[in-house]
Amino acid sequence: MHGSVHQRTTARRLTLTALSALFVVALTGCANPRKDAGLPPVAPEDTLKQPSIYPALQGTVESFATLASDTPLLVKGYGLVVNLPKTGSGEMPSPVRTMLIKQLQQDGFGYRSSGLHRLNPEALLRSRQVAAVYVQGVIPPLAPRGTTFDLQVAALPDTQTTNLTNGLLWTTPLRVHVQPGDSTAAIAAGRGPLFCNPFIKQKNAVDSQGLVRSGRVLAGGITTRTLPVVLELYTPSYRIAGLIQRVINERFGDNPQYASAQTDNLITLRVPPKYDHDPKRFVNLCMHLYLQQDVPGFDELQCVRLLKALHDPAAPHKEISRCLVALGRPIIPLLRKHYASANGAVAFYSARAGAMLHDSEATVALQQFARLDGNKYQMAAIHAISRDRDTMQGTVLLSGLLKNKSLAVRVAAYHALLRSHSIAVDSRAVGEKFLVDLVHTHAPQVIYVTQVGLPRIALIGHNFDLAPGTLYISPHDTITVNYPPPSPNHPLTGKDAKFPVKLYYRSRLGHQAVKLRCTRHVAGLLVELGNAPNPRSPSFDPYQPYIGASYQRVVQMLHSMCRQGMINAHFVLQRPPAMANALVLMADKQRPQGGAPRVSKLRPANPY
Repeated sequence: MHGSVHQRTTARRLTLTALSALFVVALTGCANPRKDAGLPPVAPEDTLKQPSIYPALQGTVESFATLASDTPLLVKGYGLVVNLPKTGSGEMPSPVRTMLIKQLQQDGFGYRSSGLHRLNPEALLRSRQVAAVYVQGVIPPLAPRGTTFDLQVAALPDTQTTNLTNGLLWTTPLRVHVQPGDSTAAIAAGRGPLFCNPFIKQKNAVDSQGLVRSGRVLAGGITTRTLPVVLELYTPSYRIAGLIQRVINERFGDNPQYASAQTDNLITLRVPPKYDHDPKRFVNLCMHLYLQQDVPGFDELQCVRLLKALHDPAAPHKEISRCLVALGRPIIPLLRKHYASANGAVAFYSARAGAMLHDSEATVALQQFARLDGNKYQMAAIHAISRDRDTMQGTVLLSGLLKNKSLAVRVAAYHALLRSHSIAVDSRAVGEKFLVDLVHTHAPQVIYVTQVGLPRIALIGHNFDLAPGTLYISPHDTITVNYPPPSPNHPLTGKDAKFPVKLYYRSRLGHQAVKLRCTRHVAGLLVELGNAPNPRSPSFDPYQPYIGASYQRVVQMLHSMCRQGMINAHFVLQRPPAMANALVLMADKQRPQGGAPRVSKLRPANPY
């Protein structure tokens, strides 16, 4: 027995010694300990779990640990789409019906205490004005509570639902695993109007008979809890876990702690409030901190080494730039010597690091990249300039880029102004459905429409008045926009001169006719079309006339009016980024067997 205890003690000592040796080797950059150092061999299970890493990045947190929660999270649920003009169906599997009835009862339907006693859940589900749907969404990595994301919505298979266009998805709990009678806890909720791209014909989503059985709810999902941020060590070690905890807390503060080593291979991170809007930025900074950063003179020596590595065409330049930021503001004098380097990569990535360290000279250098058309770093420079809150210098630069001859640069400048919360963008909310952004610039007019994230219609230009003589009639004769041509014999005066555009709307559900007037400016037209009274408002008037047009209907109208010359502007529909398409396909692959038709990749008209 004593021999066994002695053997276990010896084994533990050898393992600790081996881990210490591995730590020293990793920090110093040596490949293997010297044979004559008298160190015991390293056990195979303690090595070679981490991927290969560029030499200049050795010794960072990233070389010892990986982010355990770096993949998107697919959530699902069963819900109801309402406000359909008898194109829905009361058909659904019995377990789904039971689940939906329970959800409606939890929301107060059928109970006098909630004021919804007249809405019987069973009767509601039998109506053709509703449709049972399967909802999926992908929560981005590191998402804090309140993060919004897009949703995919599809009618249930083998039901008589024919068209979900302009429907409204009622509040739907979203879970990682959803199955009637066997579901996980809800971590998000979905709600909002459906957007069925009116300019494309999706395979199986729009068939030869015009059936539209799927759509999207832009920014319709919202997380109800914060996802954990966890680092996992490649090789378990209490020593290295403790060092990582100490380095992160020394950088960001340890009261309260932002890093906490839970075990010998797991470290939980808490995102500081200043990074709530961009938790990925905080995690990137943590991953590129050096564990040796408290050694005197290390920052300067490592900065020189990183700047030298930027000359290597095969080097991970973005990663190196993040390491420079992690070294902190004391290296700014060294960075400034490279802002004007003849090597484009060295100049850009050193300026990018300097700008993230709030060096004004670095911002000036980035602006040169942003202004220079045709250079490979132009788009990256525009994005980097918008990483922080609005500055007058940034607004002036980006506003100038709104006049660029390249449509892609103009759109990138608009997005950059949004990210920096610039005063150059005048945003107006329309009926809690979408935003209208007025971006004034003396350049050809562009109407830019988003189909990813929060629905927005950007009017980029200076003259968005309707052309006199405009007469638009929606395909189903439900919305009419009439701006009569001026008559010399009967000039417009008073209210007719201020609100010369006449709007006529007939509801397809209740056949209610509404007549309104508005200004000839496109923004005024959009507000009048989309606005709807808020029943929760103290000034709510149940008799106030309104149209309450959906985002999809407004977008379709703008496209038609631009094409017919009623609005002198170029219509551009945002192309979803490659990642959004990948997430759509990821959700599509996990659709239930025999589920609703798959949605093909979206490729909108007029992509920039």
